[in-house]
Amino acid sequence: MREPDANVAASSGRGAWAVRICTVAVSLLAVGWLMGNLRAYDLTEAATGKLSARGAAKSSAAEVRADFDRSKRFNDDTDVLLREAAGLALSGDRKGAVAAATSATRKEPRNFDAWVLLFALQRGADPAQAAIARRQALEFDPQFKALR
Repeated sequence: MREPDANVAASSGRGAWAVRICTVAVSLLAVGWLMGNLRAYDLTEAATGKLSARGAAKSSAAEVRADFDRSKRFNDDTDVLLREAAGLALSGDRKGAVAAATSATRKEPRNFDAWVLLFALQRGADPAQAAIARRQALEFDPQFKALR
């Protein structure tokens, strides 16, 4: 019977350590990613909470924008942009709301909710832009009655 070579045994031991180190590194990255997403969720919920019946009257557009800006540092998801647009509209900043909704449509051109929100924001202020947003939304859902 042949004895294992000392170099082979040593290299397989190094390989096992390399796998362990990689596993720990990947685990730490996953935990960091999860913590960042949880923080973004908390910030988005806090900003959205200010838009409740009581909070909307007390929160300025600048406060809403600042809360959503902090949230976007952790999660630049389109949903955060749409919530920001709705929040700014409720706090009286229609121009900021349109900018946030427009950013959402640029980031995700096939997002039905973004086009509907942009339509609702532009309907009374800019009929030409509202018509474009309406046309885009109807392309995704021709039966949506609120756009008819």
